[in-house]
Amino acid sequence: MGEYATYKEQEIKIGTCEDLYYLRFDQRDRIRDYDFTPDVFRYRFPFPDEDGIEPGAFSDHDRGERIPGWTIPADWIGHYSVQFIAQAGYVASLPCPESVGGPPGLDPVDVGGVKVHRNGWHGHAVVKQQRLLNGQLLTVVGCNACGAAWRLETLEDAEPVIVALRAEADRERRLRGQEARADYLHTIADRIAQGYAVSVLA
Repeated sequence: MGEYATYKEQEIKIGTCEDLYYLRFDQRDRIRDYDFTPDVFRYRFPFPDEDGIEPGAFSDHDRGERIPGWTIPADWIGHYSVQFIAQAGYVASLPCPESVGGPPGLDPVDVGGVKVHRNGWHGHAVVKQQRLLNGQLLTVVGCNACGAAWRLETLEDAEPVIVALRAEADRERRLRGQEARADYLHTIADRIAQGYAVSVLA
């Protein structure tokens, strides 16, 4: 079910059910005609390159930022199945290949006795959203293979993601001279940490 609000006297779509794909938490006070109680919503993560975009105007509704060097722990429950299609007309649904854990990278994984290779792979873990809970903006990470998502309940839970993003930022700067990319990743890490550092009034 679509969620709609008013912005600059125009009706805009801000999301679907609990997923407010087109609204960041820091934009809530810019819209009207929407009830945020009880607050069970997942907000669009404040990606730095989208700081100037207005509520409702985000293009990629399901955007996520890859977390290099970090994988979703194998003991996290909640992955969905993934559909595989062969050109000969076969369709099969298997457990998400990312649910079996293992090191990040392109090595094949064994999924219930089936070897799954990664070719043009986009199944990495991503930073996706924020969720307001007990006065903190928790980061929500997702599996880009099956779409499942989990919230990082504490700063301690979020720390491995922050460390992975900062390490990648430093690699971009040191090995590739990519200052802008490094700054971008450090800003994402900063914003994850900030969500746990301050008390937010719902």
